[in-house]
Amino acid sequence: DDEIGRLLEKARTYDEWKPRRAPSEGTFYADVFTIFLYTGLRDQELRHLQWSDIDFTNGVLHIREKRVHEVRVQRLPKAGLAALAALANGRAPSDRLFDARDAAKWRQRLRLGPHVNVADVSVAALDLEGGALTTECEYVWKPKATQGDVPMCESVRHVLQSLPRTSSFVFPGEHGGINGANWLKQLKACAAQAGLRNASRIRIHDLRHSFAGRLRRRGVPLETIMGLMRHQDIRETLI
Repeated sequence: DDEIGRLLEKARTYDEWKPRRAPSEGTFYADVFTIFLYTGLRDQELRHLQWSDIDFTNGVLHIREKRVHEVRVQRLPKAGLAALAALANGRAPSDRLFDARDAAKWRQRLRLGPHVNVADVSVAALDLEGGALTTECEYVWKPKATQGDVPMCESVRHVLQSLPRTSSFVFPGEHGGINGANWLKQLKACAAQAGLRNASRIRIHDLRHSFAGRLRRRGVPLETIMGLMRHQDIRETLI
């Protein structure tokens, strides 16, 4: 618990010691790590967590298979904006912006989401004045582990209720869609600042193990922990 406290403290004060050119994050990483530590969620479960998955009345997070509608507003660098302006020149708003043969190239160049059908993006999606490209996609996402409800402790409730709702996702990326940031890099940096042992070897999944270990030390029955972790076999819980 002492190590957890030190880790979260360094995450809360990230802006005070971060590298000079790193962007300011406020308490973002403290919020992310708190949810990991007090729910046992996996990385992709938290990245895909949406406000519709949260039941404040009953105090649970629904981790379940679902159809995701993702909207991204991608800010474009000057070179990219100029290139897209040339593509859109002379075309109607309903016309396709990209040639299907070049879809893979533009997906990589613009860092579009993996589920976006690049060939279907229309000219109307390009905002030349605002310097942005809006894309939408739908796909089915399901958790790696068994589906279920995860209890919301007061620490988790406090974090969630303090967050702004700027997207359907609880922790969206800067474009409003799935957050693809390198959370592990920031976790290692905070762990090193906190003086944690083996900070360079820490993993996001270790926060899930910490959740289970803390419950075990407090005398919570193994079968209960298995249910909270949504394991299918108790041998997974014993690892």
